Amino acid sequence: MFSDPVRIADAINNPKFHPGEHVILAEGPHKYTRGTFLSLRDDVEWANVRESDGVLSMHPVEWMRSDVESPTKQLFRAQQLRSWVATDGQGGSAFDGCN
Repeated sequence: MFSDPVRIADAINNPKFHPGEHVILAEGPHKYTRGTFLSLRDDVEWANVRESDGVLSMHPVEWMRSDVESPTKQLFRAQQLRSWVATDGQGGSAFDGCN
């Protein structure tokens, strides 16, 4: 369904997202899917998104949120990654068996 002219003008002049912005689907059947906002569609209530696996798709803009992690969450994820690398992703030390 196409939006009325006022909503179209508002969506174009005051976009929620900009091309290249990282987004996450907060609602709908693909909830938690991450991707990159590409553009609005002719029906400005829908957007083109490149999902994190490279698939091009379209989703309602109202389901999308900006995918910005807080510095605390980024630090936590970095610590998890370092821990995983240190255990070789297996739970044991990556250095086990090395003399």
